[in-house]
Amino acid sequence: MISSNYNSFYYCFIRNFFFALAYFIGAFAVLMFFLRFTNNQTVFNRDSFMHWDAIHYEHIAHIDYLGFRTAFFPLFPLIWKILRCGIYGVVLFNGILFIFSASLLVTFFKFSAEEFLIILSFPSLIFLFLPYTESVFFFSVALALIGMSKQNNWIIFVGMLLASCTRPVVYVFIPAVIILNIIENRKLTLQRFIFLILPILLGIILVFFIQYFNTHDYFAFFHSQKMWNNYLQIPKFHLTSWGGDDIVKLDGSAFLVGIIATVAIAYFAFKKSTIGESMKQEPTLFSIIYLAGICWFVLFTRGGSLFSLNRFVFATPFFFLGFSALLKKSWTTREYVLIFLLLNVFWLLLGSYVHIVETLKYLALSVFVMLFLFISHPNKYISKISYSVCLIGNIFLQLYFYNSFLHNGWVG
Repeated sequence: MISSNYNSFYYCFIRNFFFALAYFIGAFAVLMFFLRFTNNQTVFNRDSFMHWDAIHYEHIAHIDYLGFRTAFFPLFPLIWKILRCGIYGVVLFNGILFIFSASLLVTFFKFSAEEFLIILSFPSLIFLFLPYTESVFFFSVALALIGMSKQNNWIIFVGMLLASCTRPVVYVFIPAVIILNIIENRKLTLQRFIFLILPILLGIILVFFIQYFNTHDYFAFFHSQKMWNNYLQIPKFHLTSWGGDDIVKLDGSAFLVGIIATVAIAYFAFKKSTIGESMKQEPTLFSIIYLAGICWFVLFTRGGSLFSLNRFVFATPFFFLGFSALLKKSWTTREYVLIFLLLNVFWLLLGSYVHIVETLKYLALSVFVMLFLFISHPNKYISKISYSVCLIGNIFLQLYFYNSFLHNGWVG
């Protein structure tokens, strides 16, 4: 029986791996055809990938780790340095690592092919195929979530440690662990402290030592954060982002996910306190807490500018599990109407009221968001139409934003 289960898991993993590989090869081919059709195929050169954070990671990997660049955590540039490869090599490494990690995650949590495909098409997954930290972070978090599900403390420990050396997640992860224990009504025992919180603390301490070795300043990270204007502050409304209206809508959609996650946490906590019912999937609950936490953290440390939030939300295993849970939720007609109205109220935070054209754009965005909820509609015709429109829309946006990045456009 053990051998049979192992073979089944291995077969599903291989199938998912090649499924994801085929999808991204196909998406890349479509983009190449478009660029060739527009006589712009020369965009795939080294300089096309070296924009924004990629410049800083390459500098850390190959030159030095000083000044404002200590705002970036060292694990990904260290891996890049060890690989001793150029820009194409590290993009290929990131892409393969992500496909491996995502296939492992969806195989373990038993995603359907339809779920996997629609999630792969989300626009922000372009960052998994750029010289960014997303792939290493995705792999690390996937390990931790699988460890939680298997109740394997050492897998959790390794995943949390790697994630903490990749991004400054201490601000979100530690509160998330505490909230997780409160909702589950579990004591933070010594064992849970060692395997959930200790690796996060060790990761941040290790990063501080690496930065001290390079800068002779144990608190270089905090000093560099001030240079980037990241500090606790009251947000200004309406909410903004970098890179124009399209990115405001993308980052605003990520913030919407955080609001939904916050409501879900309140709902789970209420059910636990009133009828004693708790969520059975700890990895999914932890994911939902993270999605809420990262959004509120960005809101109150960037003064109302949501730049990069889309990749902190959508390009993570946390979103994979959270979105999968959402797809399994059924809705009544009254709930559909209420959600649509609330969406249009929410967009006011992003300035949907400033002009009639913007109002209409946000109205269209509300319709697009609603289609994701209609995927779980009991009417198969409505469900399939909604799924198809969402998939096509996602793929278009994914290629649009990838092309934008290659042309030095800000996405995140």
